[in-house]
Amino acid sequence: MIRKTLFLGTGGCGSKLTNTLMELSSIVNGAFINSNINEMKKLSKFDVNSSNYLFINGEGTGRNPVKAEELLERDKTKVAEFVRMHLNYTTVVISFSTDGGFGSGSVQLLCKAFKNMSRRLGNEIAVNLIGVCPKFNNRKINLENTLWAKDKIKKLRAEGLIDSYIFINNNQMEGRNESDFNKEVMKSIYNAYTINYDELDPTDAGIINNTKGYKAILELDNRMAGHTKDAINQAISNSNFVLPKNIGVCDSIGISLVEGEFNNKEALDSFNVREFDKEDYNPFKNIIVLGGCKEPNWIFNEYAKEYQKKIDEDKFEDIYDSDEDDIELELDFDRRCKNNKQETKSKPVNINTLKDLRSLYDDIW
Repeated sequence: MIRKTLFLGTGGCGSKLTNTLMELSSIVNGAFINSNINEMKKLSKFDVNSSNYLFINGEGTGRNPVKAEELLERDKTKVAEFVRMHLNYTTVVISFSTDGGFGSGSVQLLCKAFKNMSRRLGNEIAVNLIGVCPKFNNRKINLENTLWAKDKIKKLRAEGLIDSYIFINNNQMEGRNESDFNKEVMKSIYNAYTINYDELDPTDAGIINNTKGYKAILELDNRMAGHTKDAINQAISNSNFVLPKNIGVCDSIGISLVEGEFNNKEALDSFNVREFDKEDYNPFKNIIVLGGCKEPNWIFNEYAKEYQKKIDEDKFEDIYDSDEDDIELELDFDRRCKNNKQETKSKPVNINTLKDLRSLYDDIW
């Protein structure tokens, strides 16, 4: 399915991840969106003469995702044209940093644009997300942005504007440099989207990777050959991704292992799969992809605790420096959001004139 998948990096972090994936394989289709043209110019796969990038001109976002939304809203015709040019794919995978400004701030509008425009044209594509979660001990603005992004993803799910999503856990980067960590993570992403081998055709791979809900990827260490369940437990413990506490339950699963190293049936028996499973053997890799898992809310609860701790520290300082006896603080992430527009269902349209195209662009937001 990877040949019909567009990997779209937004913001500095998301673009670096997509660039890393493109460096891993020449068959990866990648594109970049950013408000910082200099960041894009540093990417090895960025080509100013190609159509694989969109530059949203602005004065930066100052790590404020709402400002990113405003920038995209201002250039929505340019965004819509970029999206329309990339609707020949069956899946788009958007990579971004949850604690950033432009990356997380652009996700909601991009998901709406890809989903709604493809629906209007009668050929809905799958929209998947790869979000990067920051380290726990972080600045208040990073923690607030992360919780803000989580709230946006929750709304996108409720509105049916995304299919699968997965979070990279930067807490696992300890002791490794960023470049090596990104390569390891994106190799797992590549293996997940190329899980099909022989019996597991691209349609099956699409079902597994696009299953609605949270996705998990496990890669088994071949040094543990002959001990399938132990290798699975080790993969869970050492995962570079955020995993749900109860990873044993999922809606779909794809298993592709090296024959003679691990046993497919033993691997499948380790999970409670509700709807769809597919297994095969291959000569190269040992990978398990689970779709429709439970949400890993535990990590965002940790961010919320850290964020509340930062607020309490500020509150103490304010009280210490003030004559006020009581300061009321509210944990309200919607205060930074602009008013949401009502979602309306539309019938498929045909584009025959420039007027039709402009009407389509106005509708998708």
